[in-house]
Amino acid sequence: MMIPEPDFTAPQGIRLYRQDPSLSEETDRNGQSIAGLRKDVASYLFQDAGNYVLPAVTVSWFDPASAKTQSATAPAVSVTVSAAAALSPALAPPAPEPQRDAFDWLHLALIGGIVLLTASALWVAASGLSRLEAWWQERRSKERQSEPAFFR
Repeated sequence: MMIPEPDFTAPQGIRLYRQDPSLSEETDRNGQSIAGLRKDVASYLFQDAGNYVLPAVTVSWFDPASAKTQSATAPAVSVTVSAAAALSPALAPPAPEPQRDAFDWLHLALIGGIVLLTASALWVAASGLSRLEAWWQERRSKERQSEPAFFR
């Protein structure tokens, strides 16, 4: 926190956007603090084409090890900005996705009716088969109890 904030300046026609600084501390393997780090980030937005010079950035701080004020300087940077090229798309824009149809309730009712009709047919067939089986068993029983069966 003792590292001062650098002074970023922007020439005329350039917008400066600063981010919050990132502060951290370096420690040795014993956990003792050996250095403090401050990372400042600035973004420049050039409004017009041209040649620009971003000024040098100097940071001064007090070094407790040497008990003196120290400084570091980032040099000035020359920037050439060209005009943005006119955009002419080589491809047609993508076609919009087709709209999904609304839910088809008639289709659902038709499927439900078929399922109900099939279930009813199976129920009728099952009850008919059980009656047929009961009739068959009764007939076989009468046949076994008949006089010809006893005679044989």
